[in-house]
Amino acid sequence: MTQAVGQPAGPEPAPDRDWLERYEPLRPLGRAYWTRSLLCRDRRSGAQVVVREVRPAIWWHAAERFRALEALRREADVLAHLGQVPGGAVFPSLLEAAVEGEFPWIATEYIQGATLRDRFPLGPDGRIASESGWTLPQTLHAILSLRDGLRVLHHLGAVHGLIHPGILIAEETGHSAAGDGPRLRLRSLGWAAAPKGQTAVFDRESLPYVDPYGLRSAGPPGAEADAWSVAAVLFELAAGSPPFALPESPFGHEERFAHFREAVQGPPRTLLDGMYPRVVDLLARFLSRPAGIPSDAGTGPRLVEDLFSGLAACREAAAGDSLWSQVPLPSPDLGAWKRKVRRPPSLEQIDRYKNLAQRWRLATVSIVEGFRLLTDLQGEVRWSGWKKDAEQDAALCLARDPVETAALEDAPLLAREIERIEGRLAGLDRIASGGGEALKSRLRGVVEDLSDLESEELAGFRQATERLDPHGTMTPDLFLQAARLVTQGESLRGRSGTVRAERAFHEAVRAQDWIKGRAVLDSWPGGADDTCRNLARNLGAWEEIERSASALLSAQRTPQNLKSMGDLAGGLEASAPAGFEEAARRVAGRLSGALETVRAQAGAALAEARSFCKSEDEAAARAAERSLLEKLPDRQAAAAFCRELQALEREIVAAERRLQQAIPDSELLLELPRKIRALRERAAAARSAWWPGDRLPRPEREWAAFADKVNRLLEKGRGGIAAAHRLRDTQAPAGWEEWARGLQIPPVPGVDKRRWMTMAAAAGLVVAMTAIYLNYGRLRDLLGEPSRQKAAPSEPREIPTPTPPPSMQTPTPSPRIVPPGQKVWIHGPAFATLHLDVNGQESTFALPGAVEIPPEGPASIWLTSGARTTGRTQAPEGAASLQGKIDELSAQMDDAPAHLPTLDAEVKGWVEEILQRGAP
Repeated sequence: MTQAVGQPAGPEPAPDRDWLERYEPLRPLGRAYWTRSLLCRDRRSGAQVVVREVRPAIWWHAAERFRALEALRREADVLAHLGQVPGGAVFPSLLEAAVEGEFPWIATEYIQGATLRDRFPLGPDGRIASESGWTLPQTLHAILSLRDGLRVLHHLGAVHGLIHPGILIAEETGHSAAGDGPRLRLRSLGWAAAPKGQTAVFDRESLPYVDPYGLRSAGPPGAEADAWSVAAVLFELAAGSPPFALPESPFGHEERFAHFREAVQGPPRTLLDGMYPRVVDLLARFLSRPAGIPSDAGTGPRLVEDLFSGLAACREAAAGDSLWSQVPLPSPDLGAWKRKVRRPPSLEQIDRYKNLAQRWRLATVSIVEGFRLLTDLQGEVRWSGWKKDAEQDAALCLARDPVETAALEDAPLLAREIERIEGRLAGLDRIASGGGEALKSRLRGVVEDLSDLESEELAGFRQATERLDPHGTMTPDLFLQAARLVTQGESLRGRSGTVRAERAFHEAVRAQDWIKGRAVLDSWPGGADDTCRNLARNLGAWEEIERSASALLSAQRTPQNLKSMGDLAGGLEASAPAGFEEAARRVAGRLSGALETVRAQAGAALAEARSFCKSEDEAAARAAERSLLEKLPDRQAAAAFCRELQALEREIVAAERRLQQAIPDSELLLELPRKIRALRERAAAARSAWWPGDRLPRPEREWAAFADKVNRLLEKGRGGIAAAHRLRDTQAPAGWEEWARGLQIPPVPGVDKRRWMTMAAAAGLVVAMTAIYLNYGRLRDLLGEPSRQKAAPSEPREIPTPTPPPSMQTPTPSPRIVPPGQKVWIHGPAFATLHLDVNGQESTFALPGAVEIPPEGPASIWLTSGARTTGRTQAPEGAASLQGKIDELSAQMDDAPAHLPTLDAEVKGWVEEILQRGAP
């Protein structure tokens, strides 16, 4: 892992670490700026593990501690995902992680073994010893063992970016997706375990393998950086030295830019002389400038996959090669090995010959077929010579057996055969190129001649012709395609007159200009042919259909007429002649529009009737109740209204059910608006005859509740009788006013003075008895008892004084603003009447009781009780203010009897006399 630039070192305290309970530290392995790695022994299993924790030196820097924690969490998350897939075995497996505690740490697998640098060390000359490594198939197998791991890492959105021989562990035998053979594993995650925003420098060991274009910025590189690093490692294993040499320099930035400059120029070609050609091509591609340029999202992983796909193909080819499957790398002496190893034709050479022979056969067939179609070009000398060469080539191709030639064991002879077939293919390509350009020029002339025509066939012809233009070089396949298009174009050009006439006829049909259509048919080019006769027959049939539709639309609306319109509209589009589909759709739309108009009128009548029934729901309920009361004079009219409304509702339900049918009754559509309108008018007339007013009568249950309330008030005496009078006069249910006025309520009795005196005497007696009881001991001592014996003095008994309850502050209710026109409860003197005058109209309310706030002013109020009347005052706004004004008016009325103060004085004197009489 790299170390960040410009970070302070700081002290290194030793915080308490909970991982010490299980893992025993053995030795440090290395450290980055934020974390350090320790080789430990598992106290339970004895296995060696790597514990990575935050460096103690940065615990005092909050920002750096946060970045270190972020790095550990990121590394734990990536390793956890890698451990769930088979390809993740390339990286160390995550054993345990505690990244949320006070001192975060993770434990990973310790990958033992020698690195590639240890396995193949560089000598004093900076090169690996010649022929001391693996063979080319083994080397490619080892590189391919990294494929699945890097693919999973890139799929997670991470990049390693620091692959070099110092962190690649070489295992001599191992199984991977590439098969059995040497395998490589990575000890670290590289950039995938670095926190976001890290700036880093690279040591001399990793710099030759780092993507040079990643050196321009300090941020994490793209996936293409891994392709660069893998190609650089393969270059070293194949050539024996790193691809780019670093000059000695005490300045790191000079090394950095020197590496970038040499990387842009590409690897030294001299180091790859004699190497396997396909490997040379791959390395030249992925160690050149385009491979290292930062790519867009998604391009980098595809670039890595292309590299591994090419390496896999190279491995398969090299495994079947008798030379490269035995030569050890790096830098083998190919001359000596060629003398040792007999070299028959390789599988690659045989495959190449088979592919070339197949291409030769297909190209010859295409050229010969193209010349067969171009019958009108035989007079030209150049075309005749080309055709003769193509026919001779076809005869030679069909006479030879490619399998016999491919079975040759002499590689040089097979190479000469391949060279001969390549020459034949080059000759066919020259014929296709020269003839194809001439055919393309001829096609452009045909397209210009037919530019004013439009049809599906012409549109397809133009598109096929346009697809030929982007191709820079004509191949035999394209030559055959161009010949076919020329034949098709000549056929279209011969039929262009008929096509233009047919187009003019269809334009007249679309415009419904039948006169112009007849003129086009009369002037048909070349005389009337089958196409002309078919079009004339279709035009006659359509004119007959249009006359029938016009007659139906102009006729009076009758059930038979509507049925005929529906039948014609339903089958018009299917029965319309060819070419008249658009006109048929327009006529069908006119017929359907007429039918929809009639249906809409019926639907509107039903909607109005439904709205009327809904508005009369409450009236129907009141009428149904009143029709059951025999004593009401309007019960017959209420019953008639209910019958008419029910008849209207039944008709609405039946009509809606019939209108929902796919093909409604034509007679229903015409008669329904009139019938529904008549039933609605009858129901409205019955409603007016029963109860023409807007205010509906209340049901009988409200009268029963009203009568029960009056009876309960009568049982309460004088106050209840007065309240019953007010209730009868002001709150009788609607429709029951006459019945309310007929109630027999007794008049309000006067004030009973004898009752008031009795109540006052009883109160005085209660007060006197209470006083005697409280002073009984004192009275007994004063009066004395001659016959009682002197008792032993007893201790005085203390009567506890009751503790007064704590005073509680009564919350003052907030005034509530009542909108005008609503009723509120108002307190007032009993048996008093509130008078309210608004614009000359007087209203009375019994107090206490519900008072209706005047909807508009000005208004004046006053109180009356018997013969007493207060003065008038202006009515304020709001219930609380109205209550205050009524309290002021109540103070002007003193309904207490005049003799009550005298009675109170007499009772008080009587009590004092009793107390004095009991004194000694």
